[in-house]
Amino acid sequence: MAPSPQALERLTELEEPMPELPMEADRILETLDRIGSPATMAMAGPRYFGFVIGGSLPAALAANWLAGAWDQCPGLFAASPIGTVLEEVSLRWLLDVLKLPADCGGAFVTGATVANFTTLAAARHRVLANAEWERRGRRVVRCTADYRSGGRRGASVGNQSARNARLGAIQDKACSGGRSGSYARQ
Repeated sequence: MAPSPQALERLTELEEPMPELPMEADRILETLDRIGSPATMAMAGPRYFGFVIGGSLPAALAANWLAGAWDQCPGLFAASPIGTVLEEVSLRWLLDVLKLPADCGGAFVTGATVANFTTLAAARHRVLANAEWERRGRRVVRCTADYRSGGRRGASVGNQSARNARLGAIQDKACSGGRSGSYARQ
């Protein structure tokens, strides 16, 4: 369900100069609710066919509030026991839902660039292992033709030579999943 034209028009009320003094928190929340709430899209239901960005169901929203209040960094058990355990449980559930072997690994990352970096590092490790290449001193970047700027940044963080990547056909079956001639940057 889309916002009404009147709700969209009221958004202009937010376009004011930055206040000289801080506003009271309850006034900020009241203003955001009064002007912002009517201008939202109804995305939480199964009949939303707009962008693929998901929606917030009540339980997910409550969990997000709790996570925000906890303010944890689940990278290490010592830093956040609850965050680390919840991440491990979530990854195990994903393996189950996707019907992947229980010994598969996974990780939650901060965004597209880190996801690209992690994927490139894991793929490079697998390609080199499958091809039985010496890992020391070699730099390999092989990606699909849909290589984006996040992948280039991820490769550079991983000390790969993404700057010299060229589009071409992969001829080495060990590097192409057995499909000779599939396109990739090399």
